[in-house]
Amino acid sequence: MKGAVHPDEADLLASGRGRRGPRDDSWRHLEGCAECQARLADLERRLPPVAPEAPIPSWRTLKASMRFRRRRIILSWASVAAASLGVMVLLPKLGPTAAPFGYDVVLMWIEGRPMTLHPVAASGGTVRLAIDRSTGWAHLTGADLPRLAPGQVYEVWWIRGSRHLPAGTFVPSGTGSVSLWMRSPDHFAAVDAVGITREPAPGTSRPSGPREYAAHFLARSD
Repeated sequence: MKGAVHPDEADLLASGRGRRGPRDDSWRHLEGCAECQARLADLERRLPPVAPEAPIPSWRTLKASMRFRRRRIILSWASVAAASLGVMVLLPKLGPTAAPFGYDVVLMWIEGRPMTLHPVAASGGTVRLAIDRSTGWAHLTGADLPRLAPGQVYEVWWIRGSRHLPAGTFVPSGTGSVSLWMRSPDHFAAVDAVGITREPAPGTSRPSGPREYAAHFLARSD
């Protein structure tokens, strides 16, 4: 499959463990990609099953079974929540801070409010943020972010008027992507915006570099 974009490990596990239907892009990709089937087999060998008392069938067994049930598969909210919980606990895409787990994961997936950060000084890239005021968790993802100079990090700030509170730092991967979990101890009280600046590693207590991305928070009633 020359030129194909392969799913990440979370999507592979969700597809291989029956949490994705045959119309899902990751499932269809996995069905015809020997490389991803090998990656999935390797993940299954290295990770415990989501439910140890209920063995997870192999990809070959699952594929044969779903051939007869493709048109009748309907994913319920309960199964989506269970898959999300399993993936987030087993494969948290960790940044410099911890990631949510258990009940917080379910709340984040159900109640998280998304927003897009817009480039300010950045030459490109896409940055999105989801926040959940009930748990205080926020999940930042990005793609095609500009590379940093050696000794620099991107730093995320919760903005309260003119005050900037450090939320976390990250360095994008070689492809310019990032997945970062952050938490606001006061559950985003009085926070009305978020910004990302370039700072010297390992980060600073106040912004000193240019603001690369920024966005206003959604209204509290949203």
